[in-house]
Amino acid sequence: MDPRITEHLFRKRFRFNPLFRAVAIDTLTPDERRDLGDLRNDGDVAFALLPATAAFSAKAVCADTAAFLASLRTPSELSEAARVVFAGDSALLARMVLDAVLEIEDGDVFVSGANAVHLLRLDAATPGADNGPPGVSVEALRYGEALQLADAPALSARLYAYNREPLSPQWTRRIPSAAALQKWLGVDEGSSLRARLDRTWIATPPHPENPAWFHFRAPHYARSHLKLYVCPRAEFFPEALSAAVAAFEEHGLAAFKIGRDLQNALRPDKLVAYANSREQIDGAAGALLRRLRGLPAQIVPFTAAIDEEGLLSWGIDPPRSERVSNWQGTSWRRWITDRLAVALISARAARSASPTQFALQRMAVEGIEVGSWTPTGLPWARQVEG
Repeated sequence: MDPRITEHLFRKRFRFNPLFRAVAIDTLTPDERRDLGDLRNDGDVAFALLPATAAFSAKAVCADTAAFLASLRTPSELSEAARVVFAGDSALLARMVLDAVLEIEDGDVFVSGANAVHLLRLDAATPGADNGPPGVSVEALRYGEALQLADAPALSARLYAYNREPLSPQWTRRIPSAAALQKWLGVDEGSSLRARLDRTWIATPPHPENPAWFHFRAPHYARSHLKLYVCPRAEFFPEALSAAVAAFEEHGLAAFKIGRDLQNALRPDKLVAYANSREQIDGAAGALLRRLRGLPAQIVPFTAAIDEEGLLSWGIDPPRSERVSNWQGTSWRRWITDRLAVALISARAARSASPTQFALQRMAVEGIEVGSWTPTGLPWARQVEG
């Protein structure tokens, strides 16, 4: 945020939103404790901010933040100590207002969320539409807005699934079983690709919580959070898979997974690889584009496009400590769609003229460059990527 905007806000009065209550972590009820995510095990977390309305989401904060919020039960300007903190991280103040934890005085009322955007002067800072592959993400948001769902997990799931190809009768006749899918992809027993996989990769059992994938890891495998998405249209999946395996081997990627059943073979992110560095992603992407140039893409929403057509894109899985509630996911796209869903619902509750625009503004303040969906301003993304 522009420092001049921060100075403008410092002349405003704030209050801790009365629709939130701060509860010490060790006094949570069993139900409240069960609903919290992995942050409940974070040593820095001392309090949970629990909302009285489904339009807001729970937050986890340290003791200093809880004390700061308690000091604003009675509306007042920010203290000198708070001004120092927010001057160093002005986006933090904006996030607290957009998430409705803090309210700003606006005339004779206090406002937050979508109703405070004009006070934060974000209107001109965030695009309302994109050109090229990232436009699919905005299409997904507009679709989510039109659904008018009030349930954040359900809305997040719909945003996440956007741009999947329908499980049509044509596809089910063509690929009626898991065995038929393996044969179509060329990974069935006796195929040349399967022989290559068996020779140079280690197949791992399906994860019990997410069994819909074939997983393969390199012998040198080390857990990685960087992702490379290879996203051809479904009918070109076998061609892309064969080229991808060669590129992954050539550039030393750590692991990859492919959809294990037809439904997952029809999703845009049907082939995902894991890398240990951006150099590996860039190298594999370059090799793939040389092999697959011109292949029609099935763009993966909420990922950072590598090429103009959206055939390849990338993302970074967040640390587990980013989960505030147990319904939230641990993947890059789920991290985004979970937050977008909450933003859309809160904007609709505030009767915003454009919930989609508010959701984009909220993600921009979070540190996402929403024109390209790259994590340019996320501290944990820089740590993971580095």
